[in-house]
Amino acid sequence: ATPDERAATVQAALEAGITFFHAAYEREAASLGVSLQSLGIREQVTVSTTDGDALDRCPDTEDGAAQAVRGAIARKRELLGVDRIDVFLLYDFRPEVHTPTRLAGARRALDEAREAGTIRYTGATCYGAYDALAEAIEGGFLPADVVLARFNYFDQAAGAHLFPACRVRGVTALAAQSFSWLGDVPFVRFPNTWRFRNLTKNFYGFTAAQAHLYWVLAQPNVDGVLVSMQTAGQLEENIGATRITKTP
Repeated sequence: ATPDERAATVQAALEAGITFFHAAYEREAASLGVSLQSLGIREQVTVSTTDGDALDRCPDTEDGAAQAVRGAIARKRELLGVDRIDVFLLYDFRPEVHTPTRLAGARRALDEAREAGTIRYTGATCYGAYDALAEAIEGGFLPADVVLARFNYFDQAAGAHLFPACRVRGVTALAAQSFSWLGDVPFVRFPNTWRFRNLTKNFYGFTAAQAHLYWVLAQPNVDGVLVSMQTAGQLEENIGATRITKTP
């Protein structure tokens, strides 16, 4: 999609009631930053991003981790063109990366940024080590306001321990990678061909993608779902999931 097409999609999403925008990678942050500035909508949206796995590339020391997180915050603010990042998440929580020492340094940097007003809320993304993240939140090792975890029909593991732990502690739990199924094979759309007709014919006029989003949103302890979209057509299909009134 071109910058104009992406900006138009952001504008259409805002008009449809979507106000949470997450940019994990640098190219996504830069793209979102261009859209926010061209549309003049910064104060109407919640901007979320990550440290880009900075803790995986720093020494296993408190000072090294603190410096890595400070640098990641500064870099993402630059790419996004914002003074404040609303939600800053540690990327893909894993015990071998997010050691107690690194978490202590990261927490120091996050607390500094909160006090300075350059970030507002904190947490982590997670794509596999769900129990480890749940235990870090339960033990108070990671101050979390938001958790963004992989969750879909084929990978429901985050719903067993992590999402319930978030609910108990008032942490917002967002389902991510909803269309990445079976070893990251992307399930984005089922084309309307004879090969897939049996998979879609019983969805009451809705696509399989819409039915799946409906299923994700109906799961216990899921507060919201993050869905990738680059065009107005994809946006409209995703929004259509909220119009399902009969369980597929």
